[in-house]
Amino acid sequence: MKIGQLIVQYLYNNKEVTLQEIGTFTLSKDIVFPAESDKEAFLPDNAVQFQYNTRAGEDEGLIDYIVQTTRKIRPLAKSDLESYAILGREYLNIGKPFPIEGLGTLQKADFGGYEFVQGHSINPKLESQVHTLKEKEENVINFSTPARARDNRKNWMIGIGTLLLLLLVTAAIFYLFREKKPVDQSTSVILQDTIANRDSQLVAQPDTTLLQRAAPVVNDSSYVVAVKYYKTEAKAKSMLETFNGYGYKFDLTPIDSSNYYLTMKIVGARADSTRVLDSLNRLFGVKSFILN
Repeated sequence: MKIGQLIVQYLYNNKEVTLQEIGTFTLSKDIVFPAESDKEAFLPDNAVQFQYNTRAGEDEGLIDYIVQTTRKIRPLAKSDLESYAILGREYLNIGKPFPIEGLGTLQKADFGGYEFVQGHSINPKLESQVHTLKEKEENVINFSTPARARDNRKNWMIGIGTLLLLLLVTAAIFYLFREKKPVDQSTSVILQDTIANRDSQLVAQPDTTLLQRAAPVVNDSSYVVAVKYYKTEAKAKSMLETFNGYGYKFDLTPIDSSNYYLTMKIVGARADSTRVLDSLNRLFGVKSFILN
């Protein structure tokens, strides 16, 4: 089950849920959902209230609910929720609406904050028990064989590594062929002057056009990609440890004293950066770009 669905389900059960640095949603206590799991419920107008608050902290009850429902360890559940909130803020800050399935849509208001547009047709029930149990089995972490829980992540890393290696080999072969291109050189010719009975060495003058070397190839075999953005040093360092703990190779690049980019150094030609950026965007659900 997706994080957005878990957030909405928790709101239906608890009547209130908070998203970090976004705000708090409150469901009217008068709302009663139908008992049948397949029957769709309809929310009346103003059934869900939203209070904008950029200082809103983590919802510990929501984290506990995600742990109980998905059987994930608490740090991983907390990281998933934090990534969802960060993605929502990034959407809103660039002016794009952020839909929450089964609840409504968040959008940036004219006054600079966030406002909520409520939906009306929802289904408050969880997915079938068979599907839930299957998902729980897939999320069980076996500490004796940790590689099993990270197979998908390793497959992604192997795919990206293979792509980068191919790009690097292609760039190296191209560079070597350019450097080793043969250049015809004029040979020296020695003539004997028998009439004057003396030796003189006449050397053919080289063609000056052949001495003009081609401009050196610009070595752009590595560059830095900005993947995520954080407003505080503590948050940036925390997420750096989290992602590097999964096997990635991230660094922090400061923008100023309090803003940071989470960056990754890519080894390869800039001409092939489009495919690399597309792979990172699909992997992390972000809009990455080349920093330098």
